[in-house]
Amino acid sequence: MNLCLGGLATAFAVSAAAQQLPAAGSSQQPPAEAKTNPPERPWEMRPLIEKTPCAGDAEEVGSAGKDPDISVPADATVFVMMHGNRFVAARDLAEAFERANPGERVAYTAIPPVFTVKALDQGGLNVGAEKMFRPDVVMAPPATTKILAEMKWKGQLLEDRGLYSRVHGFVLMARADDARVTGKDWKAVLKDERLKLSLPGQQVPAFTSFGPLVDVLGREGLEARIKEGKAGGTDVRHHRSMPARIAAGCEDIGIQFLQSRVYWEAQRPGAFKFIDVPIADSDAAKEESKIFVVKATKRRASAEKFVAFVQSSAGQQILAKYRLER
Repeated sequence: MNLCLGGLATAFAVSAAAQQLPAAGSSQQPPAEAKTNPPERPWEMRPLIEKTPCAGDAEEVGSAGKDPDISVPADATVFVMMHGNRFVAARDLAEAFERANPGERVAYTAIPPVFTVKALDQGGLNVGAEKMFRPDVVMAPPATTKILAEMKWKGQLLEDRGLYSRVHGFVLMARADDARVTGKDWKAVLKDERLKLSLPGQQVPAFTSFGPLVDVLGREGLEARIKEGKAGGTDVRHHRSMPARIAAGCEDIGIQFLQSRVYWEAQRPGAFKFIDVPIADSDAAKEESKIFVVKATKRRASAEKFVAFVQSSAGQQILAKYRLER
């Protein structure tokens, strides 16, 4: 039985029956075409999200950034489901691990946590092109692990390897040429009702990772800004589509995780201005992310190597580049 999932790409479906497909690393050889002309990373799926300008449907593929949501090398030795909003560091972590461990190759996803849960529940994630993604390592926030613990395995699915990352704040972004956005006072900017605001959302509520932001806005007396809805100038968008929408003028300002600043400064140099939105440690703790080894993995040695790398000073240095270190 297939369970079709909406979200980043209509190609996603999880299937218990699909476990009959050969796992990566098995003795069965891949199709001949996978071996004859492999590029650096033979198969990748890039973000498929909403359209600009402003219609709400159909954004161009890749407008969410140049990096893929899913990367599956034909010679992968370890499969990693990364915490979706850590996508900014996904490729850097994978490639640094491969350089440090010759012979290892990382297949990874950096998609919403709902898909991680579905993949683990149903035995794999069908990511298209007849490819099944069965994770060996899972990187996930508390909401995901809580749901997994409450499912049929009663917490026996994953081996906890500890905290590897946390969010250290948020950032307000605007077009670089918008003269209405000045200074470093994010609260003053947010209170300017001339500015159409985009807030991150559009995930299943149980998986939403922006609770700390909602708490901060509430304590600052800005509840109205997050409750007005479209008519009041506030729109809720997937955080990956927000920069494209702001650049196109669909909204004027948006609030993202702090890690987005470094990423989007590199992706679209000079396109945006940023104002830091600091949060208390107690709020940041709500967005901690842990790393786990899947107990049923057949690639345990490679999985343990990857976990050790992420927890090492080299792995933490990569995360610190995006302000995602633990």
